[in-house]
Formats: sequence, structure tokens, C-alpha cells
Amino acid sequence: MASTNKTEYLSLNAWVESDRPQRADFNSDNSIIDSALGAHLENDDLHLTSTEKARISRPFTVVSYVGTGAASLKVTLPLVAQAVLVYREDMPFTVYDSTSGINKVYAAVSFSGGGATAGLKLSGNGYITVTQSTAAVNGIMHCLNETGGQYKVIAFR
Repeated sequence: MASTNKTEYLSLNAWVESDRPQRADFNSDNSIIDSALGAHLENDDLHLTSTEKARISRPFTVVSYVGTGAASLKVTLPLVAQAVLVYREDMPFTVYDSTSGINKVYAAVSFSGGGATAGLKLSGNGYITVTQSTAAVNGIMHCLNETGGQYKVIAFR
């Protein structure tokens, strides 16, 4: 015999002293609980995917590289980045040489889906490409791969 009362949310049996529970009542309650819990666990709107968990637990990484002096250099990242900041460790982001009228730029940012400063390209395949200017264009040289320069890359998931 089913219970006289039912629980509010799942309508499980809530017996009173005069009720006579039967095995079928317990099996029915277990089935209701299993269905409700299973639907909850499979609901991606309520739970994070493994990719989302990785973003939260490791939202960024830092990589170093040494400049080669080549016009461009491909730097592999340990993740597929959504945003990247690159800078030379021992230099300010820009240096202005008043005698030549040239701004040397030692930092750049780039974002997935567009938006970047010159000198840096973010790939959707886990790497970036940095450039080293050989001559100034409009008074600017991009210096993200100077020979022997120590650079840091901060990549965000």
C-alpha cells in the first residue's frame, strides 16, 4: 500500500504509522530518485564541462622564450588561448629614441576572434607568432623577437 502522504518535490512515500509499506513502494521511490538525480547530473546548464573546469582551475599559463632576431618566431603554448600578453622582461613596454624619432615597442596583446596590437598574432591552434621589425614604419618598430631578448607570454584560456 502506498503511503498516506507524499514528499513535496519528488512525491516520494512519506508513511504514517498506520500505512503498510511494500517492496513496490520502495522500488518506485528508488526509480523516482534515480530519474531525478540522473537528469540533474546530465544537465550541462547546471554543471561544468571538462573544458570549463580546466578554465577555472588553470585560467592562464606563463611561457618564456628567447628572441632569435628572425623577422617572425612561432611560440608554442600549452593551451589554446583566448587572450595573450607578450612582453620583454628587461624593457618597458615602449622606448622612445628622441634622436631617431623611433618608438620601439616591446609588448603586445592579442585576443581570439580579433583584436590585437601589431607584432603579435594569436592562433587558435595553441601557438602565437611574434615579429621583429627590421626598420621603423611610421616611427614604430615592433621588438618582440630581438636577438637574446628574454620574453614572457601570459596566455589566458
